[in-house]
Amino acid sequence: EYRRDTERLSELFDGIMRCVDLQGGEPLLNPQIMDYVKITRDAFPYGEIRIVTNGILLMGMAEDFWKCLHKYSVMLSATEYPIHVDYNAIEKKASYYGVEYKAMRGGKNPITMNKYPLDVKGRGVPQINFAHCVSANHCINLRHGRMFTCPVAAKAEHLINYFGLDMKVSELDSVDIYAVADGKELMERLSHPIPFCRYCRVDRVECDIPFSLSCKDRGEWLLD
Repeated sequence: EYRRDTERLSELFDGIMRCVDLQGGEPLLNPQIMDYVKITRDAFPYGEIRIVTNGILLMGMAEDFWKCLHKYSVMLSATEYPIHVDYNAIEKKASYYGVEYKAMRGGKNPITMNKYPLDVKGRGVPQINFAHCVSANHCINLRHGRMFTCPVAAKAEHLINYFGLDMKVSELDSVDIYAVADGKELMERLSHPIPFCRYCRVDRVECDIPFSLSCKDRGEWLLD
């Protein structure tokens, strides 16, 4: 499925892209991560490919993994959380194999987080939320042949299922990449608010929250 979808995107954009992020969850949990790397590079010979990871598994990855990243010019982009991971050792290992390494942090201070809450009652105004969202039409996600203008709508079903929420993700919240004429049409359709935008509350975003492990409490994500 991923090969088919990336080939379709390559067709829509004449093989041109600026950056593709292989994310998750945690992408290194996928035993076929090297296949995903190759498929992405085959579809897009030029442009930046990044694996975005928390780094926990990196020092245990086999030599073939590191050689694969070097061969296909893939960057490692580790989110340096304040956890027991030796990110300096990871950077040195990446350098040894000729793999570009770049640290990612959520804010100015690496031990803080931001909260982008969802209103389970959907009382937000989609146009206002979209216009002020840091992800809308910027962090575009591919999932099962469909493009989402943001990762929230693309991944919301996990939150909905976990907490048994009465929130809806519909086909209007994404674009079928096989139902557009060209890349221009796809990008134009992604540049508008979607129905799911009503659940976001950009006016209630909280920044610089001290880092901590999740308690899996609904208050960490939701406004009731």
